Amino acid sequence: VTDADCRMRSVVAQLHACKEEMTELLKTLQMPLTWNEPNGGVNELFSTIGGNLHLNFEVRNSDGFVTLAKKNKTVDEEYLFNAWKEGKDCPSWLQDSIFWIDDPDFQNLWVLRHEERLDQLHRWKDFHLETLMATLENVNRRYDELSAEKANISQEIDSLVLSEARIIGATTTGAAKYKELISIKSASVVMCEEAGEVTEQNVISALTERMENSKETKHLILIGDHLQLRPKVESYSLTKVSGNGFDLDVSLFERLIQSGFKSAMLNVQHRMRPCIADLIRRQTYPTLEDDPRVSKYPAVKGVASNMLFLDHSVYEDGAGNYEITTKSNSYEASLCVEIVRYLLLQGYRHSQVTILTPYVGQILTISREMKRRMKDVSAYVSDLDQETLLRQEDVNDPDMSTVVQAGDENSIRCASIDNFQGEESDIVVISLVRSNAQGSIGFLKEEQRVNVLLSRAKHGMYLLGNSKTLRLSQKGKHVWNPLIEIFENAGNIVESFPTVCQLHPNDGITYCTTLQDFRIQRPNGGCCRPCNARLSCGHACPLMCHPTDRSHIVTHKQCTQPCRRIPLKCPHNHPCKRRCNEECGPCLHVLDEEVILPCGHTVTSPTCDSVCDATSRKKLAKKCREEVTFAFLPCNHRCTTTCANMNSEHPVCPSICGETLACGHKCQLRCSSCKTMGHSCEQKCERTLFCGHVCGRPCHGDEKCPPCNNKCEVACEHSMCSGKCRNVCSSCVEECDWQCEHEGSCSLVCGAPCNRFPCNKRCNKFLRCGHQCPSVCGEHCPSEEFCIQCCSDSVRDEIVDMIEFKSYGEHDIDSDPIIFLKCGHFYPISTLDGHMELLKAYEVDTNGNFKDLKPLASGLDASKPKACPNCRSIVSSVKRYGRLISFYRLRSLEMKHMIRFNIEIQKYSQVFEDTDDAGKLEKVVDKIVRLENDLKMGPMMKVYEACAGQDVDVKPPPVDSLIKLKMLYAMYAGKLVRESRDNWYGKASKAYDEAIRLADASDSRKSGSQLRINYSKLMLTWLANSDAKPKVISLLEWVITEGVDDELKKEARAMKESCERDNIIREVVKAMNVVHGYDYGGGWSSHWYECPNGHPYFIGECGGAMEVGRCMECGAEVGGSSHQLLGTNRPAGGAVADAML
Repeated sequence: VTDADCRMRSVVAQLHACKEEMTELLKTLQMPLTWNEPNGGVNELFSTIGGNLHLNFEVRNSDGFVTLAKKNKTVDEEYLFNAWKEGKDCPSWLQDSIFWIDDPDFQNLWVLRHEERLDQLHRWKDFHLETLMATLENVNRRYDELSAEKANISQEIDSLVLSEARIIGATTTGAAKYKELISIKSASVVMCEEAGEVTEQNVISALTERMENSKETKHLILIGDHLQLRPKVESYSLTKVSGNGFDLDVSLFERLIQSGFKSAMLNVQHRMRPCIADLIRRQTYPTLEDDPRVSKYPAVKGVASNMLFLDHSVYEDGAGNYEITTKSNSYEASLCVEIVRYLLLQGYRHSQVTILTPYVGQILTISREMKRRMKDVSAYVSDLDQETLLRQEDVNDPDMSTVVQAGDENSIRCASIDNFQGEESDIVVISLVRSNAQGSIGFLKEEQRVNVLLSRAKHGMYLLGNSKTLRLSQKGKHVWNPLIEIFENAGNIVESFPTVCQLHPNDGITYCTTLQDFRIQRPNGGCCRPCNARLSCGHACPLMCHPTDRSHIVTHKQCTQPCRRIPLKCPHNHPCKRRCNEECGPCLHVLDEEVILPCGHTVTSPTCDSVCDATSRKKLAKKCREEVTFAFLPCNHRCTTTCANMNSEHPVCPSICGETLACGHKCQLRCSSCKTMGHSCEQKCERTLFCGHVCGRPCHGDEKCPPCNNKCEVACEHSMCSGKCRNVCSSCVEECDWQCEHEGSCSLVCGAPCNRFPCNKRCNKFLRCGHQCPSVCGEHCPSEEFCIQCCSDSVRDEIVDMIEFKSYGEHDIDSDPIIFLKCGHFYPISTLDGHMELLKAYEVDTNGNFKDLKPLASGLDASKPKACPNCRSIVSSVKRYGRLISFYRLRSLEMKHMIRFNIEIQKYSQVFEDTDDAGKLEKVVDKIVRLENDLKMGPMMKVYEACAGQDVDVKPPPVDSLIKLKMLYAMYAGKLVRESRDNWYGKASKAYDEAIRLADASDSRKSGSQLRINYSKLMLTWLANSDAKPKVISLLEWVITEGVDDELKKEARAMKESCERDNIIREVVKAMNVVHGYDYGGGWSSHWYECPNGHPYFIGECGGAMEVGRCMECGAEVGGSSHQLLGTNRPAGGAVADAML
């Protein structure tokens, strides 16, 4: 191993590492920007750039609730970001949170249009991945440096190898590319093979001239055929046939030959059958001779001739369209595939047959036909042809799935003429493609291309084309007329494909004219006679005559006749019941008898194998399906099961568990499942929410029901809510339209509980059918399908009276009119009045007439919106119950309003715990003030104001919520006081006073106790002790005497004792006359100390500790030694310090 080899290995390893790193970096850079990816995604980006953009996607779940979307997907930050990225609207609950963000620098990302959001994502991604881009550039630069180093080392190694070589082989491109490296060897002889296909400049670039370190080329040997294909030139205008004079496709070999340069020609060909060689002998090589062995080639099997021109008149695809550069002919493609299939059925290997065509477009057509018509055979197309196909602009959808890679033994080579030069095949099927009325033949007019086309086959060649089109060509008839004449003279130009049965040659020739003829007349490659050969199993071969598989090995494996063998393990010699090509296996003969199993049960008509011996009967008993009664342990269920289950090692109880779960439902799982997986409630929650809807979520036990996700039912004659029920919407403030001639009209707005009496009379209006309306006065009339005279039998038979169970047709609608609900059900007012609890809203006299309104707040406080007795749809839009319905709606809106309020309170409470920044605290205080105004102006108060001061039965905001808000405000103000903001003490004190007054007025003693303790702490922190102590003690005494919470009372007692002890200490200190300094020298700080538990003690004389003693209060060690205080003691503070001031 040389030093260069070692360096090469090192460089290759580094290149591999660089490549892997670049791959990973590119993979990361190409990833779409999501919430967490790549490199932390948007979540990490927001943390990097700072600010409050993350608030656009913040989820605030409270009380243990989790917000769910469709299909029970959890709504988290990632879910919201994906919704934003897809252009969806901002959820209403998130809009509420964003509304409360009081920051002039906050950017609401949800207002951006979808296109703007995508632009923003691109900017974020560019910013987020800047570091990765820089890293990628560095790695790429390193890769380039290593690649250059590798090239240098490689050239160094190659130089060492070439210096010892006698013969150097290279392509013309490689020779030009590595000219300097090859020139080191200074080869004096250059030999070029296939020189007719190499451009002149490529040959010249391989030659060397005399230089300092190299010798000149002395001898150039060119081997090739200038009468076959010329070198490829991309531009047609530069070729010889264009007539422009550039002639760049003329090789040096051809130019020298045409110039009369001395050359030698090989005259003996070793490839083609003589009849095939006659074509090119007549056309191109008049002196060509045949090697004797080509005359000994076997005839093509199954075909009457070894060389044919199959003439047809079916035009090419898109005939007459001159804009298409590549051509195809679907008819020829299908015919080629059928001929190839027929040849394969004669026993030829796939590698012995090739399809040639002058156009790559036809290659794709043939490959598609082959995939469609031949199940197990695919077309193999070379890389060069595939590249040409992909470059063709007018090839529609070049689908390469119809072709396979080289090496597949079940593939047929399908190639263009240009990319098959230098290759050969035993049998070649040629699709000429061109067939039109104009005589346009394109490539086929070129002699060199036709020469290659006709010189590739060894044993047989079959051309498919339109001879008339070839003869009409002005530029190509001089090429094709002689060739067609040869076919005609030999009788080989035909319109049907002549086939011969190999096994029955005396039957003569069968001509296949259409595609179907091949399948009908030559189904298996032979004739239509039955094969009738005897297979090794004894059956006759079921196929038609087939030249392949003459030993019938494959056919035997496919024999589907009934098997005549006896299964090996059958004791009764029953015949096998399976097909001949299947293994016999166990005996499947059905016995006409009853067999007693070991379990005691009888099985009727068993199979022989299942009861042939004791072991088999025992196995069958384990599958016994007879039903038995069995008591299962440990569940003690006694139920019917199968014998097999009862006798199994672990019997499985099939009963439903039925145990009552904590949620109240019965467990619906199988008893056996509960043993292994535990109980699980599979039912849905049927609790009715405060809005009137049924929860409907999967049972969640004692946990609170999540917010309602149903469509909001708030609707009236004027408008309707289009949002979700969980959102807070507005009540209608249009004038109420409930009126009638008997009871007058409601004077309040539509959203307020009505203040008029319901009317009990039947509606006097008429339906479209002309009959009187069956509903009650003041309600909307139903459609004529509910007319008592015109309705259908199904409507007339509907039960409407839930007490006497009378049908609609039997009910007296004059005395008891009908209410028609929006859900489609209908009931008399006597039934619905009781169901809706109408008497809780109105007072009636002894005759049942309405005489006054009842207050709703107390009577209906625990009631929920009523639903249809039949379908549980919420009753709405019934004016008779407008007072009840409007109250339920207002109360529901108020409760949703309070839920949002409590979420905000929780959020601001968390902010109070998390931050000490005075600026943020002041902003939150401003939001709390606005929240207080919002609380006071809830849905009920808005309706009250809309009624212009009329007597409306609405509830004021809950006092406890207002107390919470006042307390929170006071806590924030108190925190700002501690931040040395003196002006906030007065605001905090005022807030505490107002909150205490509200708590006392509502008899909220626990809230009053907490407020007084918090207020006391604020005063002790801020005011001088002498000013604060009297009021503090008064507040604490109220907690001790009037409070109801033991923990708060205990805390109040401790605070009061501390205050009183501090007063005693102050009096003692003053009595010792040390207010202005101790008599023995020094100030108070040098004589007063505190024990580990905070109790003060005094050291006389110099104030230095000289001995260790015990505290008189708690017994802890105090003092010290050698003027050194104990580590657990400290100089006094607190009340002693206050007394010294």
